[in-house]
Amino acid sequence: MSGLSDKVSYLRGLAEGMKLDETTNEGKLLSQIIAVLGEVSEKIDALDEAYEELSDYVECIDDDLEALELRAEEDDEDDEDDDFAGFDDDDDDDDDDDDDDVPQLYLEDSEDGEDGEDGEDDDALGMYAGCLCSECGGMFSVDVGYNEDQLFICPHCGKRVKAVEMNCQNVPVAEATGEDEDDDE
Repeated sequence: MSGLSDKVSYLRGLAEGMKLDETTNEGKLLSQIIAVLGEVSEKIDALDEAYEELSDYVECIDDDLEALELRAEEDDEDDEDDDFAGFDDDDDDDDDDDDDDVPQLYLEDSEDGEDGEDGEDDDALGMYAGCLCSECGGMFSVDVGYNEDQLFICPHCGKRVKAVEMNCQNVPVAEATGEDEDDDE
């Protein structure tokens, strides 16, 4: 907004060139108007600078967000390539109505009455390992820091069992039916 500052400076120069008498009412008024215009011009210049800085900052944030989105898309594509035998664990945004059909895993309380081995609420940890039931072979998740001697209640057969951690040799593999989802409709 240097154009506005230049115009205010021009008005100041005109007032001085006219030898404006500041003892008269009109002279006082014009002098104060020019002073106020100068202050307004300075404030607008400061706001303009702040706007430019903010605009640059938002542009940087936008660039960073775009890079993160691209990285997330690449990770999603990598995850799709890594899905084992078509198993996709990212089906969270399918039908939430199916949540009622998912069996829940209940951790057997330890003797001291606390959940887990360290007394923390297991849901607060948020990291889980895939395991198999030693009785029925059903899959379930347990907290990553679980004790190997810890007993769990299998969500499939309901028995108290030790968890067998899943690995490449023991994970069950689903076979394709040869039909597409659209064929059922």
